[in-house]
Amino acid sequence: MKRFSTLAAAALITGQIDVTEGDPGTVGAARDAQLRVLGVPFTFVGIALADRGGTVSKPLGDVRVRQALNYAIDRKVITKALYQPGVAAPAVQPSRPGLDNWVKSYANRYAYDPAKAKQLLSAAGYGQGFSLTILSTPIVGLDNMVQAVASYWEKVGVRVELHSDAVVGQYVTDLASKNFPAFAIVNGTAPTYIQANVNLFPDAQFNPFHTADARIQSLYNAAAAAPAVKA
Repeated sequence: MKRFSTLAAAALITGQIDVTEGDPGTVGAARDAQLRVLGVPFTFVGIALADRGGTVSKPLGDVRVRQALNYAIDRKVITKALYQPGVAAPAVQPSRPGLDNWVKSYANRYAYDPAKAKQLLSAAGYGQGFSLTILSTPIVGLDNMVQAVASYWEKVGVRVELHSDAVVGQYVTDLASKNFPAFAIVNGTAPTYIQANVNLFPDAQFNPFHTADARIQSLYNAAAAAPAVKA
């Protein structure tokens, strides 16, 4: 299967091939070529506030600061600005409807509310803001996403310093270094048993500070030990 390109479009139009792979950045070109575009939501794009213990960035150790950063951004506007219509939707959780870790009541948990963001930052002792370094990469447009989010955070006093690795291998190395309190991430939405091992558990790849949560571990263990349900 070929990635979408001008040659691939021509091959589709002339019937040489029946299907080809694309990505959000090629949807517009495919539609302009009057091709049928099919897709399902399968990835989550965002910024992981990884240093939840405040090891490198003391402010992130306060849950009110992390909540403030969530309230400070307008996901709808960012989604509309960065992606073609119909290929992305704003989200506040790394899941999607239909998966066992999707929580319906969280769907609009962090509505855009800059006033509340400022209130939370002030209550946490950061009313004057702070600086936050974010690890990213230009791959799949992550740098653009970080810059869009940063423009909102700056409005509530949080100054973003972008560290971008052009090579994915270097990004992975830097992510594990514990030098970056937050990082841009693109991750596949997946059921709980996969998400936990990729993102949540202390030894998960996308949990570089090895943050542990006894309740998450307990719930996971209980679910893993439960008898299988017959279809």
